[in-house]
Amino acid sequence: MNDHPFFKAYPIENTLKTYNKYINNCFGFFLIQIVKISFIICVV
Repeated sequence: MNDHPFFKAYPIENTLKTYNKYINNCFGFFLIQIVKISFIICVV
């Protein structure tokens, strides 16, 4: 799994740092709300 090019190009640490950057961003928060709402709609 770790041999996959995606993992070589994007190490876990960098992915988490980028993710945290979006979380701390209003746009990231907005995106997460959309995902949650979409998920709830799909489940219901």
